[in-house]
Amino acid sequence: MILATALALAQASPLAAEGFMTGAHLDAECRDQIPMTCVAYILGVADGLQDAAAQGAPRLICYGPQVEQEALLQAVIAYLRAHPERHPARASELIIAALRDAFPCPPAS
Repeated sequence: MILATALALAQASPLAAEGFMTGAHLDAECRDQIPMTCVAYILGVADGLQDAAAQGAPRLICYGPQVEQEALLQAVIAYLRAHPERHPARASELIIAALRDAFPCPPAS
């Protein structure tokens, strides 16, 4: 039953053809009360970036353990609102761009 519901929702979603959440969809999800879809998607991408860096991938964002989750969310939401022209792009791409702007890494020496 759960699988059938998930499949029905996926087929009804405008994302089903592409397979990715767009910036426009994420922006819509993050309006008003900031629902769990918004929070989970943004924090999932941020966590994935940190995990990839821990495994040896280039570090794309730099913030310490003192950074609150709210700061990550607000950085992405502000970026989405400031760049509506980028909304057709994948949401993950925009999250990375927003976090790179908000939490840049120092230049490599």
